Amino acid sequence: MQAIKVLLPERRYVGLSRIQRGGDSALIGQQWGDFNALAPVQGAVQDIWYGVMFGMDTSGMMTYFCGQEVPEAPAPLGMDVVIVPAGQYGQFQSNDPVATIGGMWGEVMSRYMGSPDWPTRDAPMLEVYAKEFDIAKGVTGFAILIPTL
Repeated sequence: MQAIKVLLPERRYVGLSRIQRGGDSALIGQQWGDFNALAPVQGAVQDIWYGVMFGMDTSGMMTYFCGQEVPEAPAPLGMDVVIVPAGQYGQFQSNDPVATIGGMWGEVMSRYMGSPDWPTRDAPMLEVYAKEFDIAKGVTGFAILIPTL
C-alpha cells in the first residue's frame, strides 16, 4: 500500500446513495449492481468510479454513495448528486484484489487516520476504482482517500 497526500478540487458525483452499516460488503455490492444497471451516466468522466462515504454516526451507520464524476450534466431520474469539497486527502493506493479492501480500510483507520502525521478533517471519505478495475476478469486495484489537514 502506497500512502501520499494529494490536493483535490471540488468534485460533483452522480449515482446512488443509501444509508447502511459501514463495511457491509453485501449491501455495497448490491448497490453497485443497481448503479451499473442504470449506467452509463451521461456526461460522466469515463472509466473511473467512486464510492463516497459520509454521515457516519456512533452506531456505525453511514451514507454510502456509488457513482461517477459528472461535472455539469443533470442527474438522471432516480440518481443522486454528491458534491465533495476541495481539500487535502491522504491517498492510499492498492493493487490487490478488491476482496482486501476491508483489511485496507482497517489499516488506514488504525494506522493513519487521526495520527499526528495524518490529522483528519470533516469531509467525505472516498474509494476510487480506475478503468483497469474489472472484478470479473480479476484485474483489480483501488485507492482509499481520507480527508486530512
